[in-house]
Amino acid sequence: MLVANLTLAVLDVPVVRSEQLVGVLCLDAPEVHAWTDDERETLREVSRYLSLALTTETVRHDLEERTREWEMLFELIPDMLCVASTDGWFLKLNRSWERVLGHRREELLASPYADYLHPDDVTTTRQEVERQSAGQDTVNFVNRYRTVDGTYRWLEWWATPVIGDRLYAAARDITERREQEQRIRSLLSERELIVREAHHRIKNDLNIVQSMLSLQARQNRSKSARESLSVAGRRVGAIARVYEKLQRTSDMEVVDAAAFVPSVVSDVQSSSNVRGLRVSVDVEPVRLPSRLAVAVGIVTNELVTNAVKYAFVGVGEPTLRITGWSDADGRFHLRVADNGVGLSADLLNGKGGGFGMAVVDALVSQHAGAIHRENDGGTVVRVSVPLKAGDRTVAGR
Repeated sequence: MLVANLTLAVLDVPVVRSEQLVGVLCLDAPEVHAWTDDERETLREVSRYLSLALTTETVRHDLEERTREWEMLFELIPDMLCVASTDGWFLKLNRSWERVLGHRREELLASPYADYLHPDDVTTTRQEVERQSAGQDTVNFVNRYRTVDGTYRWLEWWATPVIGDRLYAAARDITERREQEQRIRSLLSERELIVREAHHRIKNDLNIVQSMLSLQARQNRSKSARESLSVAGRRVGAIARVYEKLQRTSDMEVVDAAAFVPSVVSDVQSSSNVRGLRVSVDVEPVRLPSRLAVAVGIVTNELVTNAVKYAFVGVGEPTLRITGWSDADGRFHLRVADNGVGLSADLLNGKGGGFGMAVVDALVSQHAGAIHRENDGGTVVRVSVPLKAGDRTVAGR
């Protein structure tokens, strides 16, 4: 506002900052005076400079305040923060570097950071910096830095792409986590060795039992006793085959059906007296839980043994086919078919039968399965059992 008074000369100019009145610049004369346009413009110009000076001072003060706040946060954050150059030098570090590594910050800033890297990590770290220079983020990159006592700490890094010639990054000491992970891996490895040794011992013990039964069978004069001992030996052998595969597989909780069912069938076939017997085995690689695999091995042994023992009386070209597969509903199917004389009506209806058939029915029931018998150019027995979630690798037939 401009005011002119012929009796008292006063000139007031507002001082405005950010569209807000912060003061008034006042000029008066001790005598009557008429203010010229130049005088008025000069005072306005002074007001503008004063406004700019006040704004600049406020901005500077705010900037200093924000800088102090960020410096406090930079120092208080427990992670290891840094600003580094692309040519391999630290430019700024927070106090966490001293806490984790033990070196004074002045020492770390005075040498290339590669001097503190583990020798095996220098190349990978340089490659990671090149990735950042190419505009990529760093996430979970890991390397090792030497501490003041000569040991190394594992650091996990996060960083933005290079801005200008500078890197802005944060690291976290994960040494204890790595050591815990290593202890867990060691424990798991130890457990795996123990389980493998258990499988090995069980397999050996079963083989010993099978050998003893076989020896007893050969020495026994009773034909029926010899047959019973041989059948018992093959039952033990069927279980031993499963444990043999469990010992050798990388996953000790499951076993591939295609890896042990053919061996079980072969054991029965080798002890068979059926002349000209043709056997085909087509089992898909279905991963069976170990407990189910034992049951499948015993069931296979019993069904093949019964076929070899009873199916081919008077049959000119005896044929036996064993197939196994899984379906889209998560069930494993085992089918044993022969071209023999077939089953009686009672056996088809689940009546009668010997110990072997009772074993099959009991095992299938224990695993919530189903069994179906029919005569179709011979005997066809089909067993279906559910698989646990995640154990099915082949679907559909």
